[in-house]
Amino acid sequence: MRLTKVGRNTTNAYMSVFRQHFNKLVVKGVIETLPFISFKIIEEEDSEQTTLTIGFAFYTPPA
Repeated sequence: MRLTKVGRNTTNAYMSVFRQHFNKLVVKGVIETLPFISFKIIEEEDSEQTTLTIGFAFYTPPA
């Protein structure tokens, strides 16, 4: 199976990590300008979140 589409939230997460690393390269002087200046952050989309709920029954250990 080949990935053909990446979600907006995933894209923003990766871009955030890349931006942090490139900022460090600018500070260290490895590169002169930040390549992410012209990139805009994509509006995040609502994603369905499934939560796992575990019902706890009252358990009384054997005496």
